[in-house]
Amino acid sequence: MKGYDPGPCKRKTHGKEVLVKNRADEEKIVICVKDKGAYEWKSTDGSQNTVGEYFNPGYDCSDILNKRQDAKDGFYWITLKLSKPKRAWCDMTTDGGGFILIGRKNNSITWSVPSNDIPVEPYGDPHWSSTFGDAPILDFRVQMATKEDFKSTVAHWSFRLQSTRPLKKLLMTTDGCDQRSAGIGNIAYVKDLQTERIVTTTLRCSKFGFAHHSSSPFGWPKMNSCLAKSCPWGFAYLVAGKYKHHIDHYGAFSYSTTGNISGMEYSATAFVGCDNQVCCACYGPLGGKNNYCAQNCKAINGGTVTKNVFTWFWVRSSLPKRLWKKCMEYEVKRKDGKMIWYKLVGHSIVPVQGRCSKQTALLHDGVVVVPDSTTAQKVPAIDGLLEYRKDKQELYVRSNKTWNAVAQKNEIREDALATDSKLKDINQKFSKQNKKNLQKALEVDSKLNDIDQKLSKQNQTIDLKLVEFEKNIFKFMNFQNRRECSSYKWLNNKDRNIKYRSGSSSLLCDSGISSGWYRFGGSAGTQLSTTCVPRKYDLNNLKCRTHGVSWLKGAHPSVSDGKVTRTVCFSWDNNCCSNKKNIEVINCGFFYIYKLVSPPGCSYRYCGTDV
Repeated sequence: MKGYDPGPCKRKTHGKEVLVKNRADEEKIVICVKDKGAYEWKSTDGSQNTVGEYFNPGYDCSDILNKRQDAKDGFYWITLKLSKPKRAWCDMTTDGGGFILIGRKNNSITWSVPSNDIPVEPYGDPHWSSTFGDAPILDFRVQMATKEDFKSTVAHWSFRLQSTRPLKKLLMTTDGCDQRSAGIGNIAYVKDLQTERIVTTTLRCSKFGFAHHSSSPFGWPKMNSCLAKSCPWGFAYLVAGKYKHHIDHYGAFSYSTTGNISGMEYSATAFVGCDNQVCCACYGPLGGKNNYCAQNCKAINGGTVTKNVFTWFWVRSSLPKRLWKKCMEYEVKRKDGKMIWYKLVGHSIVPVQGRCSKQTALLHDGVVVVPDSTTAQKVPAIDGLLEYRKDKQELYVRSNKTWNAVAQKNEIREDALATDSKLKDINQKFSKQNKKNLQKALEVDSKLNDIDQKLSKQNQTIDLKLVEFEKNIFKFMNFQNRRECSSYKWLNNKDRNIKYRSGSSSLLCDSGISSGWYRFGGSAGTQLSTTCVPRKYDLNNLKCRTHGVSWLKGAHPSVSDGKVTRTVCFSWDNNCCSNKKNIEVINCGFFYIYKLVSPPGCSYRYCGTDV
């Protein structure tokens, strides 16, 4: 047996029989034959259509469905833009079919799912496919179930993209997503595949996680990379030699029927993945049009949250033709005089009794050519049908139960001249208004140029910061492994930011904080402030929701400094250091962690700031 490939079929091998594996891993005998002047392999078991086999692959699953409309769900060989055929599981049923299975996981955690070039099976080992990274995708689909079968599906949706893009560029920080919300952008609409309805056309970004720099070896850039090459540890780890550091604690897929952004700090109608180390699946009732999932995997509006979930990920690179089925209907008089309606659907040449539905496009693509009016009477009376009569050299259209000649050139020209005259009148009326609009447009353009210059300077500053960020990553890759840099607690509540304002009725303090390593993140900021922020004693305008705001006395350490001791001052009224505590600080390459201890008392609190 020669595996899947029987070898070349040509004149020298004409008539040769070879035992191979078919797309379903069954043993089959194929024979090299000459059909319509071309040599090709045919099955000897009587099956005529070999599209989707290794020796006759389709371009994608939709292409196979176009060429064999009886195709069922299963493994097929496809090429896409690859040099050799690749085996893929095709869903030939859902939403018209043509979907490729590119990922599967059996729990809610996303960051540790590996990727490799092994075909993904519906009930096989959890992993992403790294085979189809260069394939153009039009639809990205997520299917969640509470059991390991499709019948237990609880949420099922697809993103239709504005334009196709390679799978390895699925996640982005542009086209609806931004520098704070990396995810799936450039979305045309979201379709709920359980109800088969488009539920939103306003979702701009399905947020995947934090918007790390595009060169970062973890997070969303790594996830994109894993769709094109093998990633044995998933996307959230930074590997330095024999050490593996868990860097990213996010990564999710979601959509919202009401918001422009979903996931990570935003509510969602359905959600699966991880948000700030909390992983879950969340969904609402069938056909629900509200948001049911809040931040950190919390259910709202009657939503359901579970950690036990099975998820399948699918893509479609083109639409199968059967999604564009057309229908032609006509009426025939039987021998008993009764009029009966028949219809032709799609590519079928066998008429079926009945009429086309209102939702089906009518098939009136052809033009009937007849020699004279006598022959024309034999043409079926189908509204919309075009008929060309050679004797009169005229084109007729069937409408209102009669054949009507299509307007001649002179009639069309007269109508065109009349229309042109009306358009000139309209143009004159709006000419003055257009001049005013032009002047306003020029003024707006001038303002936009000023803004553009300011943004250009800001972008230069951002670029410099990104370069520094990359340098820090490089340092971190060579940094001695520290257990503390991967084992810490988060301080990410927005009221910990020194910019947060509140009244005295909601004071907080850290007197009960347990000693240990902490990292600032999220809305709390990224680090302790290194400057005092004095204030007048105002109970109605408290910062960081406390009286005593912390700040780090002295600069943060560099990577090479290792673990250092620093003094944290707590400002009170106009006294910048009314009380203080010594803490330890480590520079982990591109973030800081602090070994915090309980403050002197209430109301003192550790507060973050945005750099």
